[in-house]
Amino acid sequence: MTENPTATARRAGPLARRIPLLAVVLIGALVYVYMARGRLALDPVAVSGVVRVDGKPLPSGIISFRAVDPNRGSYAMGSIGQDGTYAAETPHVGAGILPGEYRVGVLANEDPTKYTREEYDALVGIGKPGIPSLVPKSFTDPGTSGLTVTIAAPGPQVYDLDLKGDVPRPGKSPKSGD
Repeated sequence: MTENPTATARRAGPLARRIPLLAVVLIGALVYVYMARGRLALDPVAVSGVVRVDGKPLPSGIISFRAVDPNRGSYAMGSIGQDGTYAAETPHVGAGILPGEYRVGVLANEDPTKYTREEYDALVGIGKPGIPSLVPKSFTDPGTSGLTVTIAAPGPQVYDLDLKGDVPRPGKSPKSGD
């Protein structure tokens, strides 16, 4: 026995026929709220640059960007290449940074393969100093570094950093003689 499609639609009732309309209205409301917060209206801006320490390119590390106002930006980061260059990305968004004001931090440590096993063991572990930083400690935390950038839309932007200051060194030197 085949059912009459018209009879099935009538049995579903008025609510079943309105669900597609309710879904469209609900999605529209969510999009409006999200845009009102400024998220959908803003596309990420390509941000790149060079990080230097006392004029020399930083050979590795991570640069991080933390939004001053979380409602007007996000968190972004970029890997620093051997020539000191970076290109920032925003997690779950992709290449670039959402417009806004950001605090900046740079993390970079010496290459651990420069150390003998004994030197490495003396540096790494609970209560030990760790692999030496390639940047002054004051620049490692975006919240306290004093470094800020304002990402304005539209168009790619270049932010070069030249970090100056003393880089603390442990008592032992690496086997490469640095």
